[in-house]
Amino acid sequence: MLDKGMVNKKKTTSITIPVDGMTCAACVSHVTEALKNIPDVEQVAVNLATEKATIRMPAGGIEKDELKSAVENAGYKVGSESITLSIEGMTCAACVSHIENSILKLMGVEEVFVNLPTETAKVRYIPGLESVSSIKSAITNAGYSSTYIDQDELGYGSTARAQRLIIKQAISSLLGAAFIMFAMIPNFVSLLPFHHQYLSFIIATIIQFWAGSQFYSSAWSAARHRTTNMNTLIAVGTSTAYLYSAFVVLSNLLEMSGSYGETHFGTSCAIIGMVLLGRYLESKSRRKATDSIKSLMAIAPKMATVIHGTESKTVPVDNIVIGDIVAIKPGETIPVDGSVIEGFSEVNESFLTGESFPLVKKTGDSVFTSTINGTGYLKIHTQALSENTVYSKIISMIEETQASKAPIQRIADKLAALLVPIILCMASLTFLTWIMLGPTPQHLYATIAAVAVLVIACPCAMGLATPIAIMVGTGKGAENGILFRDALGIETLQKVDSIIFDKTGTLTNGDPKINHISPAKNFSETEILKFAGGVEKNSEHVLAKAIVSECVSKKIEPYDVYKFQAFPGLGASGILDEKEILVGNKVFLETHEVKISQKLNPGGLVEVHVAIDGKYAGSILISDTIRYDAKETISQLQNMDLDIILLSGDTKKAVETVANELNIRKYASNLLPQDKARYISKLQQNGKIVGMVGDGINDAPALAQADLGIAMSGGTDVAIKSAHITVLGNRLSSIVKSIQLSKSCIKTIKQNLFWAFAYNILLVPVAAGILYPLFASQTVPDFLSPLIGDKGFLNPVVAATAMGISSITVVLNALRLKNSNL
Repeated sequence: MLDKGMVNKKKTTSITIPVDGMTCAACVSHVTEALKNIPDVEQVAVNLATEKATIRMPAGGIEKDELKSAVENAGYKVGSESITLSIEGMTCAACVSHIENSILKLMGVEEVFVNLPTETAKVRYIPGLESVSSIKSAITNAGYSSTYIDQDELGYGSTARAQRLIIKQAISSLLGAAFIMFAMIPNFVSLLPFHHQYLSFIIATIIQFWAGSQFYSSAWSAARHRTTNMNTLIAVGTSTAYLYSAFVVLSNLLEMSGSYGETHFGTSCAIIGMVLLGRYLESKSRRKATDSIKSLMAIAPKMATVIHGTESKTVPVDNIVIGDIVAIKPGETIPVDGSVIEGFSEVNESFLTGESFPLVKKTGDSVFTSTINGTGYLKIHTQALSENTVYSKIISMIEETQASKAPIQRIADKLAALLVPIILCMASLTFLTWIMLGPTPQHLYATIAAVAVLVIACPCAMGLATPIAIMVGTGKGAENGILFRDALGIETLQKVDSIIFDKTGTLTNGDPKINHISPAKNFSETEILKFAGGVEKNSEHVLAKAIVSECVSKKIEPYDVYKFQAFPGLGASGILDEKEILVGNKVFLETHEVKISQKLNPGGLVEVHVAIDGKYAGSILISDTIRYDAKETISQLQNMDLDIILLSGDTKKAVETVANELNIRKYASNLLPQDKARYISKLQQNGKIVGMVGDGINDAPALAQADLGIAMSGGTDVAIKSAHITVLGNRLSSIVKSIQLSKSCIKTIKQNLFWAFAYNILLVPVAAGILYPLFASQTVPDFLSPLIGDKGFLNPVVAATAMGISSITVVLNALRLKNSNL
């Protein structure tokens, strides 16, 4: 129930929520009426200026879904905001699950993604129903600490302060363990005025409850939520060794009968030290995994030179507003998205496109944040700032991908969550087994084996196996102009067995030119261009731009038409002097009962036909060159045993010409956008896993229908929602690279998961004492005795070291992706 707000004397409460989509007073009325129709709502006040609605209701509140449904049924949306929090204290997949579940219990939270490698949580919530403080409180209640961070402050891995604390605790624990062991040396013991066990007890107590306090606090928080985590194992394991040793000291102090052997204070201290040291090294390694995105984030300049009249002034980028004129000196990084209004230079856009060669920029050309100016001087008219720039969209897309979970990770997380209770049961069973069947003294070996089982298990490696590889992989992709929308795209891409290509703007350069104009009787070429240009100047289609460009080059002024209407995959129409102007392909005109008398098209050129008031007026033949890397890309994909198919809305002759040149054996022509989607659906029904490559405009239905959509982008539209992958720079070769990266990434994930599971499956039994029968009647070799003692029982300190190595190995294996050749 919603219970936010101030409660008045009549036990009512008020909440204020954002409402998206309101544009006028009528919208205010619609939203008001919709909210008033919710049972128990007493008063509603909707503010168009702030785009918010304040609702007064009984203190018991109403359901969130009921509130959202009322607003959406009125044609609007309840707004939401996203925040990123840095979280300290996470160690394994169970921690991720605890935090996510705790936050999701909040009524106003829409979704949450907790990322273990980056130690961050991205939360989308409805302001008014929840706040940053309530979300942080939920994290605190789960037993972790959090800090709100904005985009510029976003950090990865543990904070420097936390790392200093961990390394301090690790060093002190290891030194404490070394001192306790040193104190057991006879020559040193003789110098002490009291029994060395008392000194060991004091040192171990400080380390157990100071350096090890984080294990207890985390384990207790998990216990309050009736669950467990990795810290539970460490807390129970070290406490067992510490309490056993404390009992021995107390027995000696009270001169109790019986022999309980030596203490294990050194063991408990060393375990704490090795675990903390392992976490520190793991954190350092994890920070290396974020180098790619951190380097991308560091590119954006903080200051810029703004020109006002005849004066120029250096100001923070945050102070720039839309419309400001920004001066870019040679060698400077461009701080905003905008268009060049003065100057000539070459700009390095490798950050956006992966293209190493700089592009020439002149008046009228677009430039983007974080690209680097060459030797010229430019003046830029600011058109986009902060989160609206291409740069920010790329960073946001990478972060969202890293925060998402692949299906393979969800399975691993569930198994990791089960590991801790299973290990607790195994440790108990191990203790009971050796207390009854173990060698003398049974209580000593039973304790050693139980502690070793507790501290050797590593759910942390399982939790890191997938997200750390996803993080490195997405960073590597971004460096090569490949943006994955989510982790599902990475996992799906390597399964694809059929790839469908659009033709215009995908396999061709998307820069078509007018090749020939064939007017009908009583019409001239100029008139055809005036009519066609009048309609197409309202369109964004690549062929429309070719017609408009032809008008400009020939200094022809297109007619001004009205009631423009676009028909995706067919053409467009408009009205001029009460006459309907049709511009489109053959199918489009024939559906309007226009008979086309255009002659044969021997060259396989793209045909655009024009009709005026139901009568054929002429045709425009357009040529578009094939991309320089298309043939090699298709060949490489075919060598990967992928089935390549070309689908296009163009004529059979035009499509056949491109297919033959690129050696594509399967193709279809004269297809509407919905026809392409149906074609893909049929392939899927036959068991194919289909990838679709298109421009993200007319291909949206096909991109959405495909198992995996790949959108070609020139760098200006990185958030094509219908695509799982966006290729910046329009380079077809990046498709091959993306497949290679996907396969490498999934291979690394499987290696990590294999190692994590194999480690636990193989070493937990060793820690439980499975080697004892082998050495029960023979002596343990000298080189193995530091590891398994004299009876085959694994040293708990070695177990803790192995646990740390397991997590670090997973991280280092993922880091190999950074050096992969694409």
